Formats: sequence, structure tokens, C-alpha cells
Amino acid sequence: MKEKNLITQMSYVFVGKPNSGKSSIINCLLREDASIVSNSAGTTRDSIEYELQINNKIVKITDTAGLRFTEDEIEKEGIARSLKSINKADKIFYVVDHTKKGFDDEDKKFIKTFEIENYSIIYNKIDIKGHKPKIIDTKPSEIYISAINNDGLELIKNHIDKDFINIDSSENLYLARSRQVKFLEDAYNRVNSCLQLLEDESFDIIAQELAEGHLALSSILGQNPTEELLNEIFSEFCIGK
Repeated sequence: MKEKNLITQMSYVFVGKPNSGKSSIINCLLREDASIVSNSAGTTRDSIEYELQINNKIVKITDTAGLRFTEDEIEKEGIARSLKSINKADKIFYVVDHTKKGFDDEDKKFIKTFEIENYSIIYNKIDIKGHKPKIIDTKPSEIYISAINNDGLELIKNHIDKDFINIDSSENLYLARSRQVKFLEDAYNRVNSCLQLLEDESFDIIAQELAEGHLALSSILGQNPTEELLNEIFSEFCIGK
């Protein structure tokens, strides 16, 4: 019997210059104020990871520090962490401010310098110019949205869903096994982390690490752990005490 839905988890990283709207887009996708939104350049100084479900598929999305050339040491570290997230991601959403120069030469330089591959471009803030949401299936794909009006966000979700379909229909056994090894390594590292955290009695962090490890193992089996199951597993932990 042919195995269906082999790939049940993918990771996406949102990158781009400061104030392009990465955090706002993620907030809209999560339907909550999960990421800090500010007009000040360099607000996000770290890579922040979240999870959401699209058609019963688990999607990890990561908010990152804005890409720019800077002398600020803290911001440099944030950008360095952005690059680590980029290297681990299945796909990149490169966000640009449609009201300015769009996808300009500086963006192209970032793409080349940081070796960003397998990306789609999100043109944000289209409402300011009175444009409507749309998607253009070029290479890279172009998605036009307005985060502030929550307009066009379904195009991003549909694009992600299409990625799952394409992978399920085209990924060969070798690549599938490679992804399973990646999930297995992630689970192994998280269990090892728990063993070290036990000495410090950091039970809240241990609970989170075990949840992430369980998620990785479930992905190998083609399963999606439910919130009820995770609550049952960690019911013995007194989080925050």
C-alpha cells in the first residue's frame, strides 16, 4: 500500500530587511500578537519559532532579525542566528516592503551573500498603493499581501499547502529517509538535553524539550500529536513551580 502524507511537518523562515513586516505577517498567521511589532529598525534581535497547523499538517514558522549591514554587536548576533535558521529551514519567505523599492538590488545582494535558496517573495503593505492580493507563480513565486489589513494571508497558507502536496508527490525515498534521520537526530538531541537539565531541576524547560522531541518522532511516523495527548503526557509536570 502506498504511504500517504509522508511529510507531515515543514519549516519556514521569514526573512527580510527591518520593517518589512515579518512579525506582523506571523502575528496574522497565528491570529495573536506573538511577535513584537514596532516601527523601530532592528526590533527582533533573535530567531523566534512558532507552530501552526494547515490542513492537519504541522508548520514551523520562524521570525528573524531584519537583515542589514550594521555595527551593533547585539544586532549582528541576531542576524547570525537568522542565518542559522535559514540554513535549517525547508523554505524561506523573503519579505519586502512593497511601498518602497520592492525587491531591490540590496535584497538581491542579501540573497546572494547569505546563500538563500528555495525562497518565495512576499510583497507586504500593498494596501498603501491600493493594490489587491495576488500570487504570481514565477521562480521565485511572488505573493502580494497586506498584513495590517489581514488581506491575502490565505495565499500564504495555500502556498504552504501546495508545497506539502508537491513534496508528497515528488520526494523520493532517499530524501524522505534523510528527513526522517533529521527528525530522529532532533529527538535524540532533545532527550540528551533533558538529561542535563534534570540536574538543574528545570522541569518547565524539560517539558518543552520532551514535547518537541515527541513532535519530531511523531513526524517520522506520519502522525500529528494532538494537544490533548501532549497535555496527558505532561500532566505530571508542575510548570512554573
